[in-house]
Amino acid sequence: MLLNDDKIIEDFVNRRRDFKFDICKIPFNNGEGGVAEPIKGASDNGMSNYFPAVSPDGKWLVFCKADNYMLLMPDSRLYIVPLKGGKARKLECNLPLMNSWHAWSPNSKWIVFVSKGLSIYTDMFITHIDNKGHASIPVLLENARREKRMANYPEFVNLPENYTFNMVYEYVDIAHIKRALIAGDTLLAKELYRQFIAQDQYFLADEYLFLDRFNMEQKNYSEAKRFLKLAYEKDPNDDEIRILYGLLNGGSE
Repeated sequence: MLLNDDKIIEDFVNRRRDFKFDICKIPFNNGEGGVAEPIKGASDNGMSNYFPAVSPDGKWLVFCKADNYMLLMPDSRLYIVPLKGGKARKLECNLPLMNSWHAWSPNSKWIVFVSKGLSIYTDMFITHIDNKGHASIPVLLENARREKRMANYPEFVNLPENYTFNMVYEYVDIAHIKRALIAGDTLLAKELYRQFIAQDQYFLADEYLFLDRFNMEQKNYSEAKRFLKLAYEKDPNDDEIRILYGLLNGGSE
């Protein structure tokens, strides 16, 4: 279902009212689907239930439960329930703060998940799940840690045991460009800008506005104009964007 109600989207983004989610299962039916059936233990419990992960053997469902909303909720905890439905139980591996982004191993005996239980940056942990759905003490995956970096969205991948894991961060965000500018390294800022544009993952009004300013400083006026127009189209009610766009068009919007 596509949610296109602007009022609901605005209320969700600004957290102006409760949003609680239920987890349902739906028959595959050769791709035709069918009637959604709430899973007992992961729905209608007064909480927000989200991020369902079904064990490959089809026995268990592990999901997140929080008081409200989803994604980055401090009170998010991992729960387990039989896939057919039943009484959900909080997994013993949960840490004190934000547990989420979990994935099953191919043999349905392990779960990898992330938590902010040790720092403000998410770390990855692994825990064993026994035949009765109980979790072992979580083990920190230290080789996945990097200073002032967060790790999330882990997945199990079948690889040879002699495979060497090397985590490489190549993603560029606006913060990287800003730091280069603050350091006075214009050449690096330009290279990071080029990488950022190539990623093609920007769509917020604030991002467009920054790209407008960056190009103005580099005297790329046509690109600056293009990004300012995109910023105005994205958020015409923002005072700063509206004023700049009005100036660009000779004082009228």
